[in-house]
Amino acid sequence: MRGLVVLAALSLAGCSILNEPDRSRYRVDAGPDSGRDGGPDAPDAPDVPDDVGPDAPDLGPGVETDCTNGRDDDEDGLTDCEDFDCTTEATCCMAAAGRTPIEETTFMSVGWESTTDMVPVIEEGDVIDFWTGAGFVHDECVPFGGGGTVSATFRYTATPCDGELEECPFARVTLSPVSEGSPFLPAELAVEIRGGLLRVTQEGLRDAPTSELGGEARDVAVRIDLRPGTRDGRAVLVPFVRTPSGGTIEGAPIDQRNLTSCGTLQGLRVAVEGRGTAVGVRGSFRVETQDCPNPSQFDRVIDDPLTAEGGFANRTSLGWGATEPDPDWANAWIGAPSLAVLSGELHVAGHASNHDPNIEPGGWVGTAIGHSEHNALDWASTPSFSGPDDEPRLGEQPPSCFGGCTPPRFKFREPHLSPLTGALRLFAARAELATDVYEIVTQSASAELDVVVVPRGGTGGPIEENCESLRDPFLAPSGDALRPWLFYTCIDGGRSSIRAARYLVGEREITGMSFEVLGAADDLAPFGLDVYSPELVVDMDGDDLVYRLWFLGFLPGSELAVGLAVTRAAPDAAELPKFTLYPANPVLRDSDPTLTTGCSECRALAQGFTVARIEGNRLRFLLARDLRTSDATHPRFEFLPLEQVWVPDSL
Repeated sequence: MRGLVVLAALSLAGCSILNEPDRSRYRVDAGPDSGRDGGPDAPDAPDVPDDVGPDAPDLGPGVETDCTNGRDDDEDGLTDCEDFDCTTEATCCMAAAGRTPIEETTFMSVGWESTTDMVPVIEEGDVIDFWTGAGFVHDECVPFGGGGTVSATFRYTATPCDGELEECPFARVTLSPVSEGSPFLPAELAVEIRGGLLRVTQEGLRDAPTSELGGEARDVAVRIDLRPGTRDGRAVLVPFVRTPSGGTIEGAPIDQRNLTSCGTLQGLRVAVEGRGTAVGVRGSFRVETQDCPNPSQFDRVIDDPLTAEGGFANRTSLGWGATEPDPDWANAWIGAPSLAVLSGELHVAGHASNHDPNIEPGGWVGTAIGHSEHNALDWASTPSFSGPDDEPRLGEQPPSCFGGCTPPRFKFREPHLSPLTGALRLFAARAELATDVYEIVTQSASAELDVVVVPRGGTGGPIEENCESLRDPFLAPSGDALRPWLFYTCIDGGRSSIRAARYLVGEREITGMSFEVLGAADDLAPFGLDVYSPELVVDMDGDDLVYRLWFLGFLPGSELAVGLAVTRAAPDAAELPKFTLYPANPVLRDSDPTLTTGCSECRALAQGFTVARIEGNRLRFLLARDLRTSDATHPRFEFLPLEQVWVPDSL
């Protein structure tokens, strides 16, 4: 579970997540859990129309009126590109390095295919005749999820059209989720020249925005900019079309759920289509992708997931499995990854067991913490990590025991690796084996163990009176290096929330009063009342700290999902301000294809996640997934790497 980026120099992260996506884990009693709690489910989410017609922006109580002035115009605690209102601004985007899917080309180049049996006429690389209806579509899906541009030049002959506008000859650039259609592709967006007008057309959009071209034959250059944003609680792409006169036409938002799969990214097909000879398309056609802030877009840039041990094709071993005849302490289950980058090395931790967690409630499954490292941020060159002599870093070997052995006293789970305290320190949740009442502990590199905080009724450390059980520790920086924030999941009365308190580095325990970060008092829609597993990335912005918080929660129907919230605070703040939720939450669902990549006949259950800044503007996520065949046998647990690209000083 954990991710965090420290002021200026430190890059790190962490881990945490409660394992089974099941509210039963929050019951506090003397024996194994036996069912879900009786709390109310969240109301059903509103239906979203399938069309792509215009929507009124959902801007909340205020709007960031200027995304470059260094001020919080709408007084929501977020400035310029940090503010969700600014996600469609060009100043908050950057070019996607090395990703130009379609270079300047001719339509006779490899990659362009005719959309109908009638192939358009090409002369010197330009399309000059579309017959009675034809076109070309590129065979490469363009991953526009992070934004992008399409640049095209029309051959405008200024041939008059005296009939109805829809019957006039035309040419257009089409962005479509599919590569087949007759006679034309269904368009999420099309920019066309027809009857002396440049028009922006979309399915469901009645009054197409237009720009008059006049009666002079000439080349007409057009650029389409696509930028991710939010509208009415949906993640969308907002199109902006630059006209020959220097103006801009803003099209209707494109629901990102209408995009097609481009590998692990979402995107659209690019086509040129038309009818007749009055308008052609030059061969100088170019498509580029951008990296605009889009919390809903995840890219898979490393092919090999991580597993506890070797023996799996196209998997990288963490080296946690002991060899025979010793018991293999991590061969049944791994979860709750933690990720940290320290001195150019990648550290990964997670909890694991030699027994499947689904054995409960028939018995108590013990867990231990594994920790491995790699000397490269991308591990493709070396197929395994270096582990600590195949032993758990924290916990017993083996951690779980049924018959013929002595069960361990404690179980450990949800590790968090933090270099904030000057050295790599491990935090974890600990409980007696036969209970679900957890406290938070920390361990130094020398294996010394300290109790950080205990729940109500506990002993041996500072007491958190608001909680019956404590999970998912995460240490985040503040303006005082000796008193960072400790975030954790608070379980009380069958419900979970996220709280924070000051952590004393010297005493290795919390101090003062805690406060609720996210919980039932907040409007958490579309999530229900339970949120947990905080993951943070923290950056400096001017004199303030910007906190980006990822968390887990349940959607209607008990589907597990990841949400995002943001706030900013002065370094000496006594308490963090209220977090602003991302308007298009959740950013990732347990059912998303991202989690089933590489397994065509499996189902995935999110077992935990972590996030860390790897370098520059790259965020690395590890998602712990449980892959099973359709008959729920032969489970495979692994950590799947995904990435996002964020501009360091902006959202």
